[in-house]
Amino acid sequence: MPRSAITATGLAVPMFRELKETRYQFAEPWTTYSTRTQTGLGVGPTPLDEGAAATVAWWRARSN
Repeated sequence: MPRSAITATGLAVPMFRELKETRYQFAEPWTTYSTRTQTGLGVGPTPLDEGAAATVAWWRARSN
């Protein structure tokens, strides 16, 4: 959505006012590095397939 449309819509819709402030987060891909977290806290990133499987299992268990 163009910035001008977000600004105009934000005059009537409060959520769009906030979106204007966070739009930069969606403008480009994010690149993150976990080296400091891994070193300092001893934790690491979860592989995508493992995280997806755990999320699906959680969702299925939740709906029963």
